[in-house]
Amino acid sequence: MQKFTAGGYEVEFIAHRPGGKEIGALAVREWNINALPLPFIRILIDFSETALLENVSIRFPIPEAFFVHKVIVAPKRLTVEKREKDLEQCTALIPVLNDERLRQVAKSQRFGKETRRRISQSCTAIGFPLQRFGFE
Repeated sequence: MQKFTAGGYEVEFIAHRPGGKEIGALAVREWNINALPLPFIRILIDFSETALLENVSIRFPIPEAFFVHKVIVAPKRLTVEKREKDLEQCTALIPVLNDERLRQVAKSQRFGKETRRRISQSCTAIGFPLQRFGFE
């Protein structure tokens, strides 16, 4: 995977990784880069907004999509520091989360037992009511 750093910003290229398979970096030949394949990236892509910044179009996930992604991946982090950072980001987002959009994001996915367990684990850790996801 490649990272580009300039002006205090760091850019990483990521791609959706379908299924639970562990695969290496994905080559994006058109840009001459490698992207890191990660699970559930579709959530971030499918639920995004676009902003124009200095004539550059930037696409970013809505807070609810970012939240759902982070509560899924946090328990899988290999280091305590990264896991805690993910959960801190989730906690910071709680005041701005819209329950209707949160349910829309969650219902757009087919979560297996293990993924639901991870969501529950993260929500318990940050004191977030799992019912806000609208799971049945």
